[in-house]
Amino acid sequence: MHLLPPSHQGPWASLTAQRYGELFTLRIASTTWVFLNSSRVVTDLLEKRSAIYSSRPRMPFASECMSGGCRVVVMPYGERWRSVRKIMHGILNGRNAELFRGFQERESERLVGEVLRRPEGWWAANQRYANGVVMGVVFGKGITSEEGAEGLGKEGNGKSIFGPNGEEGANVLKKNGGGKSNIEKLFDTSQEFIAALQPGANLVDVFTFLDRLPTPLKWWIPRGKASFQRLLDVYGAEVRDLNQRVKNGTCPPCFATKFLDDPASEALGETQRLFALGSLMEAGSDTSRMTLSQIIAAAATDARWVRRAQEVMDRVLGVAERLPGLGDRGELRYLSAVVKEGWRWRPFAEIGMFSTCSSARRICCRLMEEFSWTLWNLSGVC
Repeated sequence: MHLLPPSHQGPWASLTAQRYGELFTLRIASTTWVFLNSSRVVTDLLEKRSAIYSSRPRMPFASECMSGGCRVVVMPYGERWRSVRKIMHGILNGRNAELFRGFQERESERLVGEVLRRPEGWWAANQRYANGVVMGVVFGKGITSEEGAEGLGKEGNGKSIFGPNGEEGANVLKKNGGGKSNIEKLFDTSQEFIAALQPGANLVDVFTFLDRLPTPLKWWIPRGKASFQRLLDVYGAEVRDLNQRVKNGTCPPCFATKFLDDPASEALGETQRLFALGSLMEAGSDTSRMTLSQIIAAAATDARWVRRAQEVMDRVLGVAERLPGLGDRGELRYLSAVVKEGWRWRPFAEIGMFSTCSSARRICCRLMEEFSWTLWNLSGVC
């Protein structure tokens, strides 16, 4: 385990892949970690044979203690996983794209306006945009100034609150005695979960035999239960707010209204329904923010492609006449390529998300043991 860096594992994984080829393994405690480093093995195992290689390993802290076994992203294949996934995919499909389109375009307009007014706060505008889109799609509500839209860069009276060392506005507010809104707490729970997924963040998730200790000796349980309760509290509050807005006729159609109205979701139970909503929040916020920031870094590094992108937009949209919409995507293929390059250049999960092998298999002349951990080395593949 000492070979694996505690953070930013992407560069290490890429160099190791160059040395050992399209597949290498690490032995950590009693578990073998298998790194997939080429499109060939990734496609062969995780796509063509996904039923064998794409389940999730047991993680006593991240999956069980702090998630109650209800977080879809760390849930092993099974009946519960299939039930949740079926309902979610029934809503997040092409037929409902028009339903979520307004949230995306509204937040895009706000993002452009914020960057034009306060270019020094571009990073905070990206975060506000990402949070605003996901809140609109999931709960049908925007992020107000007090909850972080303008508040990431200004207080309610318009006074700038960017810290002297570039601190995020919300953190400055906290230092100045400001309390946290439910939306800020909501995103805190996402950050807490992402931190828990980092390799080695929780010993019991790596050395699972520790879970055999007597309950009084399991030092991670109080922290995990507290995190579990915080998530139930913040998402429960959002659902109550959603129900009130629906009752008042002020809530537009969104993922949560469709999900909670689906009779099949009632069979999942209240806790699982809250975690299903939370899974979308966790999947949609930081990934969007980081991709936007990477594209801005690319623009600062080499402006040639920026000029090409501007020429394409001016030709399709006119010179500063309007912003692009989803309907323009077919004519803005160059911009689609820019977005994909942003994903490729620095993936959000540098060594992918853990999956597990459900039965022993031989691949690339190596035996992959049952319950081995499989990692898609995104940095190496890209």
